Amino acid sequence: MGCCVSIRQDQTAVVERCGKFTGVLGPGCHCLGAPCWCRVRGRVPMRLMQLNVPVETKTKDNVFVQLTIAVQFQVIRTNVEQAFYRLARPLEQIKAYVFDVVRTEVPKLNLDQVFLAKDEVADTVQQELQKSMDDFGYAIEKSLVIDISPDRKVTAAMNEIEASKRLRRANQEKAEMTKTVMVMRAEAEAEGQFLQGSGMAKQRRAIIEGLRESVKDFSKDIKSSDVNAKTILDMVVITQYFDTLRDLAHGQATSMTFFQHDEGPMGPIAEEIRNGVLQARAGGGRL
Repeated sequence: MGCCVSIRQDQTAVVERCGKFTGVLGPGCHCLGAPCWCRVRGRVPMRLMQLNVPVETKTKDNVFVQLTIAVQFQVIRTNVEQAFYRLARPLEQIKAYVFDVVRTEVPKLNLDQVFLAKDEVADTVQQELQKSMDDFGYAIEKSLVIDISPDRKVTAAMNEIEASKRLRRANQEKAEMTKTVMVMRAEAEAEGQFLQGSGMAKQRRAIIEGLRESVKDFSKDIKSSDVNAKTILDMVVITQYFDTLRDLAHGQATSMTFFQHDEGPMGPIAEEIRNGVLQARAGGGRL
């Protein structure tokens, strides 16, 4: 009388007859021969499995770092016999290959390069594992570097270096901004002074042209031989002199101004005004 066995969906069963492998049973219910002759030797999981392997190694710049390699693998459905009989401890075998590959590749890289080249390290682990485990009935689906952990002191030092770099860059940006503001301010002041000078020059030319026209008109109206251009100009200057006195009298910001005045002829008036202005500046007064 035979016996019946039930195999789950995610498994296959290895069947032996009198101690010899006879076949593989898939999911479902199966009837075996005489119990003393045929038996299920073991069950092999067919799910995709993941093994996390922590590996501590040293980089090229003599920094110890721990990498965690995640290996995703499964048994090849057509090679269940090899997977079951040829490897007694498949997980330990996978760990050994991972250790060998990581400790061969990582010492070739600096610490910064390890972070940048983690995909290359993972691909190398996958390729080497696939070459080795394929003959044992295992397929390596994917290999990932899921964690890179340097020593805490090294991490703190890296953070300080990065913070110093960012602080130096911020100071440089601030200095550049200050320089730009100063240059723009100097350019604005230079442009303002240029425009102010141009305006003053235009104003003076206009005054000179006005005086010239006034002298011409006054000379045409007065035919006296005693009145010449200099006399007319002195009259214009003394008129401006009295206008200035009037403005000073009504100005709120005026403190004190000294003028030297003599009731002489109008000829020396221009000289007196010029001397009065110089004396006022020397005495601290404001015009």
